[in-house]
Amino acid sequence: MDPAVDRLSTTKKEVVPDGQYDNLIWSVQELAAAIRELVARSPVSSEELLTAEQLAELFRMSPRTLRDLAASNRIPHHRIGKHYRFGRDDIAEILEMTRQVSRARRSRPGAA
Repeated sequence: MDPAVDRLSTTKKEVVPDGQYDNLIWSVQELAAAIRELVARSPVSSEELLTAEQLAELFRMSPRTLRDLAASNRIPHHRIGKHYRFGRDDIAEILEMTRQVSRARRSRPGAA
């Protein structure tokens, strides 16, 4: 059993009204599962994340433009304090987004 659930068991009679205990247990288990999933998907270390400057150099664009796109949520990113960081999944998604835009431009009627 989850340690958080164990802690709830000790205070059940003091805090949780009758009939709501099972719902609370279920909610705590769902929350714990969601946190585990997020942790599993998160980068293991900061070394796996690129700064806006590093990614901008790879993409041959301005770091400012990249930060502006991230700030407007037009590209995927991680926000750590006031800093923007980009993981492998973010970069793959950005590349796929640019491919889709490129395909759309080529398929437009009258596009040269």
